[in-house]
Amino acid sequence: MEKVLIVDDNPGIREVLSAGFKYMGYECILAEDGEDALEKLKMHTPDLVILDIMMPKIDGFQVCRMIKKNIFLSKIPVIVLTAKNSIEDRIYGLDEGADDYIGKPFDLKELLARARSLIRRTRLVMDRDPSTNLPGAAAVEREIQSRIESKTTYAVCYMDLDNFKAYADNYGFNMANKVIQMTARVIAGTVMLEGNEDDFVGHIGGDDFIVISTPDKFEVICQRVIKEFDEKILSYYQPEHLQKGSFRGVDREGIERDFPITTISIAVVLSDYKEFTSPSEIGQVIAEVKKTAKRIKGSNYQVLRKT
Repeated sequence: MEKVLIVDDNPGIREVLSAGFKYMGYECILAEDGEDALEKLKMHTPDLVILDIMMPKIDGFQVCRMIKKNIFLSKIPVIVLTAKNSIEDRIYGLDEGADDYIGKPFDLKELLARARSLIRRTRLVMDRDPSTNLPGAAAVEREIQSRIESKTTYAVCYMDLDNFKAYADNYGFNMANKVIQMTARVIAGTVMLEGNEDDFVGHIGGDDFIVISTPDKFEVICQRVIKEFDEKILSYYQPEHLQKGSFRGVDREGIERDFPITTISIAVVLSDYKEFTSPSEIGQVIAEVKKTAKRIKGSNYQVLRKT
């Protein structure tokens, strides 16, 4: 359960905010002043801090500054809540590290909506693969769960590279990482050009990627990804390997053999196949479709849909 630290010396405001966030499904931690807030932060790591400015002992600006200077707390988003509404006060609050600034009196619905949006954006930024800067595994799981719960139609496309371990062993980490980054650019660029505005691209890790699109868009996305990947991967091989069409490597059983030029396999599951209830259920089905795609020579995509 996501946690919100609510810091305000007014018990009435603490009660109103707490009731609102609890209704939205958040766990609430309450602090009556800045000093109390810093003590609570020693025991809890909230997903968001709602911070009043005008408080006794330590004011909100000081608390915000201390949060943002702490390496273990600095990524926690802070919404400053205050009656000081001048432009100068807002600029000062943002300069101190506040992520949003809401004046008193406030509209509770608007505050809750802005808080929810800020938590979501922060999670996406924090949960990213350092190599590709794409959302990572946790973000992928949340996005799939969101699509399931929304009851809208969707297409989950699982993309991974063939013979990539052998390539990485042969060419080394730096070249392998460049191939991963190239693949990420191809996938993300394709979705941007061919997909919907709210389509999702994630990097589960290694050479595994996820695209979540719609049934009317996934085929053109898969086709373009395959075309561009097959063209671009050639520049990551030595000329003699390209001429031969393969390279020498060691397989997972430790046997040396020839491996073909790396290709990309895509397993697609459409929401109309069945009424999925969880990301793990979709993952189990994708694993079976992936086996089919892997058995086919060259880059390809395989689709599981309702027959």
